[in-house]
Amino acid sequence: DMYFGNAELLIIQDQAARTVGLQNIIEPFIRDYSVRDTLLVVVSREDTAKAILENSPSLDKVVSYDVSGALNWQPSGANSLRSLEIFEIYYDLKRDTDSVALPAFSSTDAKDIPEPELDGMALFQRDRLVGFLNNELVPNFMYVVEKLERGTYSFHMDGDEKKKVTLQVSSSKPSLSFQKRGEGLVYTALIKVKANISSLSPEIGDLDEELIKTIQDQAAMDLSGRITETVKQIQKTTQTDVFGFGKAVYQQDPAYWKTIQERRIELFTDAEIQVQATFEIDRTGFLIKF
Repeated sequence: DMYFGNAELLIIQDQAARTVGLQNIIEPFIRDYSVRDTLLVVVSREDTAKAILENSPSLDKVVSYDVSGALNWQPSGANSLRSLEIFEIYYDLKRDTDSVALPAFSSTDAKDIPEPELDGMALFQRDRLVGFLNNELVPNFMYVVEKLERGTYSFHMDGDEKKKVTLQVSSSKPSLSFQKRGEGLVYTALIKVKANISSLSPEIGDLDEELIKTIQDQAAMDLSGRITETVKQIQKTTQTDVFGFGKAVYQQDPAYWKTIQERRIELFTDAEIQVQATFEIDRTGFLIKF
């Protein structure tokens, strides 16, 4: 018998995740008493799962430790990825209120040396892989699904590329809710962000209370728009609720959830999405003019 007690990482190949299904793959590991509950699960975007482990820039380097280490040490920040342990995935699948999103890896040939790199999030519909969320959209996903403790947020005031603002996020807290509207649903995501100003373009001018208020308002509008577009993109493409809106319905009205559970995919796809982000700049920090 194979012993998996020291295993820290389970890599699932793209096609296996689409056809075999996540439940069938992780079930044997869940039932094996020797497997750690903290086993991390990721998806390979390469032709095989082992391709991720084979791409090592050094013969004395254990790639699986590097990959699991990168996930374990990912900060709870907007610029990080969300990782799930195998027992969390198992319970999410059994609860069937929302869908799973797992870190994806691919290989890169930086400096002609192949090595694994984080490459977005793998999106599941129940237990089948249906698509990927690219790296540039992952921060929008993170603001909805996690309480964040750090990160950076940049945008251009008045849509002017010469007026760049960079904020240092100190905390972000999401809150999801729903409303019934006719035969459908309205999902609302409230995102409360605290930040300080890290840098401003000289074209913006001198910082004062009025400018801080303007920065807060425009940052909130910008983030609300980014998140809304990301949710709508997923509604149209993979149609999978990886944001936890279904879980919000289940937690806030269990009786109603039972009546719509079988239609949750359809309801998510057709739902109206409202995102309300707010920014509170609690200190200006050390400003850099560039």
